[in-house]
Amino acid sequence: MSAVAFNLYNPKDTCCVVVGLGLIGRSIQQYINLFGQQVNATKIQFSWASSSEIIDAIIHLYVESKREKLALIWSAGRGGFAADDNEMKKEYDIFSEVISSLAKKHGDNLSINMLSSAGGIYEGNDNIANISDVAPIRPYGIWKLKQETLIESLNVPARFYRISSAYGYINASSRLGLINNLINATFANKNALIYASPYTLRDYIFTQDIARFVVENVVGDGELGPKILASGRSVSVNMLISLIAQLLRKRVKVSYSPTNANSRDIVFQSRLLPECLSITSMEESIRMITTNSYFSH
Repeated sequence: MSAVAFNLYNPKDTCCVVVGLGLIGRSIQQYINLFGQQVNATKIQFSWASSSEIIDAIIHLYVESKREKLALIWSAGRGGFAADDNEMKKEYDIFSEVISSLAKKHGDNLSINMLSSAGGIYEGNDNIANISDVAPIRPYGIWKLKQETLIESLNVPARFYRISSAYGYINASSRLGLINNLINATFANKNALIYASPYTLRDYIFTQDIARFVVENVVGDGELGPKILASGRSVSVNMLISLIAQLLRKRVKVSYSPTNANSRDIVFQSRLLPECLSITSMEESIRMITTNSYFSH
């Protein structure tokens, strides 16, 4: 795992530390460059399994920044959507030790921005009327909600970004969702295995849209509490495959795993989303991804 820190131009007394530079974290790192000066010349590396290493890394960056306030963006997570209870409990324990230690030592100067999971937290609700209608049914969502609850109990300013299925520019360390897996497999002329029904409806959001909203909330001292970050557009797996085939002008080869464990529809109405959340269309964002030099082969 890794972290990077920025001294923000505004608020001038604040250092922002981004923990976790995966698919979403890297987009946040790139966008926050517009709003601050990087503290560390290179990203700081540490073990996900060691809470003391994570705490030391964050404190090192905070001290080096010479700023009074610490705005933490937590974009880290080891377990995926299919993680079992034991995996998620281990992740929670590490998270709890890190966040509790920071709140105890620096609570008066600390604010937390946590990237959470809309898919996991609302998976069991077929008709979400309000943001409070949480219904996790698998360990991933249950423990993500417990992470949010832990932060709330510490009485520090906090924002929770419950994110739908994210896709964007990738690197070797990124954990990939369905869209990126389909794009990779198609360019490699390989078969993509899908753990859902062809008719399963999901909501997909571009990582650059996530980054823009999160960073502008931090620098603009946005409203505290939970927000759902999604596109508000329901797309079936079949529709997604057809769209990617059309945009790439290639055949998309897929097969389906014989399981119903991931076939529930998880969609979000536009009225549940923040008014100032700007969404890039899937057609435009996939074109941007596939014309990136990473895919130029």
